[in-house]
Parts: sequence; structure tokens; C-alpha cells
Amino acid sequence: MLYQTAVPDTANTLRNSQLGMIISSTVKCLNNKGEVRMEKLRVIQVATGTVGTHSLRTILGRRDMELVGLLAFSPQKVGVDAGTIAGTAPVGVTATDDFEAILGLDADVVAYNALGETRDPEAALDQICQLLESGKNVCSTAVSVHIYPQIIKSSPLRERLEKACATGGVSFHSSGINPGYMMDVWPISLCRLTRTIDTIYMTEMVDMSRYTSRQIGDYIGFGKPVEEPLVRFPREVVTESSFYASLQMFADATGLEFDDVTLDWEVAPTPREIVTPVYNVEPGQVGAVRITLRAYKNGKIRVENQWVWVLGEDVAPAEWPYGDGAWSVRVVGDPCLETRIETSTEFDAKQPDVLMTGVQTVNAMPSVVAAPPGVHTHLDLPLFSGGFFAEA
Repeated sequence: MLYQTAVPDTANTLRNSQLGMIISSTVKCLNNKGEVRMEKLRVIQVATGTVGTHSLRTILGRRDMELVGLLAFSPQKVGVDAGTIAGTAPVGVTATDDFEAILGLDADVVAYNALGETRDPEAALDQICQLLESGKNVCSTAVSVHIYPQIIKSSPLRERLEKACATGGVSFHSSGINPGYMMDVWPISLCRLTRTIDTIYMTEMVDMSRYTSRQIGDYIGFGKPVEEPLVRFPREVVTESSFYASLQMFADATGLEFDDVTLDWEVAPTPREIVTPVYNVEPGQVGAVRITLRAYKNGKIRVENQWVWVLGEDVAPAEWPYGDGAWSVRVVGDPCLETRIETSTEFDAKQPDVLMTGVQTVNAMPSVVAAPPGVHTHLDLPLFSGGFFAEA
């Protein structure tokens, strides 16, 4: 288990000093070389889509960060001031589509929010590695399996990222809201309070009817014909999926042992026509999806993770749980625990899950810059937070 790895006293001292610096000051930074810097973190933002815009707005609002570069993939945004894109006052940094120019900038860290997951994961990995090799720390939301890259056995993903980090003398961290918090970091922290765990149930509930980007919805299958009521994926596919990344991180942190894992994908037809900013779904087409991941030991369910994504409250079957942006964790053990997080925002498409995906990654930056070179998952970084670092 990763938490049982022996750490030399000198490393503990460094880790504790890093944490103190991160918390005690919004302008004091310890970089990967152990040098104390007394100025703001110089940050590059890559991508200005739904997540990227939230990330950009967060960077511009933090008093310990300075935006020094902005890469946009939309031609209409090239040459536009970053503040205008974020909906704030102009800041004097304009968007470019020149990746080589971004590589040449002097910056401490990059917020990488390109659409790697639903478009081209390999292209995203190539750019991430080039940024790392150029001496820039990278905090990414682009490819979900990157949050725990050691789950990938079919290619040397972690080795490639580690090599790029070593070349640039910097660090890489991947995060998000789920995976990246709701089914890994949050329950890991919650289970500090348990003596024993029999079974843990985790559920994500997101109403996607306000989404303004259709890439994720297309991946999920909204608007497609309902052909199979239930699909079970092969184990070799499950264990290299983004759904599995959270499970393995949670298992390594809590001592969970399991000998089987299944992933079921259910779809439900909408009973009515649905019109969203990106979809016109006819009655009978897919309007709701439920994905269930289960980990077993000797035939007993030890973990059940469930994702319920819908295009409206009345679309899914009545027995499916609903939330507009909600997550629940229920621990059956000693003691039994039950918690639920409800979220909301008034920005952009009013989708808090998208906001939180970008924000947590920005909040991780001081910790990532302070960390020694290498790939750092949530199990490696010290405790960090955010919120009050933003300008009032």
C-alpha cells in the first residue's frame, strides 16, 4: 500500500516544510529544486473550453498566481484577451494557438485542460510530455486515467510521464472531480474514521441537461437509439478505464483487497422530447445512463461505485437516484457512515461538476510546484486546499 512506504526523515522534513509554506503564505513558493521564491506562481492556461474557462477564471482570481500564457484551440479566441474570455477585466495576456510559443514561455506551471479524454488522448499525452520536458510543472484534467497512471498495463504510461518529469526537473499531477475527488480522495479521508469496512457505496448524480459541450454526452451515448438495456464490459477493459482509477487509488489507500471487478452500463429511453443547448433527443432515444462498477472478494461486494447521468429529472427510471450535481458515500462497517454533497454555481452553464474539475487542479498547483520531480497522485501530495486564496 502506498501509505506504508517508508520515507526517510529528511524527506519527511522537506514534506512538512513544503506544507507549511503552502499554507502560511500565498506568495511564498518552494520550487522542485528546493529554492524559495517570493513572487507569484507564473501560470500558463491550456484550453478555454468549459473546464478551461473555469480554470482560467480561478487563476486570474488568485492573489498568488500570475497568468503568463494562454493557449486556445478555438480560432475565434486567438488574439482575444484572457480576461475577456474569462468574463473579467482585460489582463494584457492574449490567447494564441501557437504551441511552440507556449513551450518557449518562462512559467512555473501549466493548467492543462484540453479535451484529451473524448478526442485524442495520445495527442494530449504528447503535449503534456513536451511541456514537462521544457521545465514546466503540469496539472492536468485532460485524461482521467492519468490520475492513477499505474493502472495502465498495456503501455508504459507512468514510465513515459516519469521520464518527461526527470528531463525537465518538474512534476506532473492529474485530477478532476470524479475521478480525482468524489470516489477516491473524499472516501479515503472519510474512512479515516472507520475501524472496519464491510462495504462502501458511492454514487455520482449529474443532470447534464444544461451542458454546452457535447463531447462528453456523445461518449456517454445521449440521443442514440436504445439497443442494449445492459452491457457488461470485459475485465481487461475495466481495469484500464477511468472508472477503475478511483477504485485502485481507494484500494491502495485503505487496504482493500478484491479478486473480481465488473462494470455494467445501462441506458434508459426518454419518455418525451428533450431539448438542451447541444441535443434534441426524441422519445425513445437514450436520455439517461447508469454505470455500476463493483469490486468483489470471495463473491461479496466490497465496493459499489455508481454513476447516474441524465438529461432531466423525469427522464431516468424512478428507482434510479437523482441529483443535479450530487455525490453520496455510504460506509457499512464500524461505524456506519453516510454523507452527501450537493453543489451549485451561477457561472457559465451552471454546472458545478465542470467548475470543480478545473478549480481543484488549480488549487493543487502550489503543492505540485513544491513537490520533488516526478508523477504525483493524490496519495503523494500533502494536504492542500483553496478558496480563500482567491481575491475577495
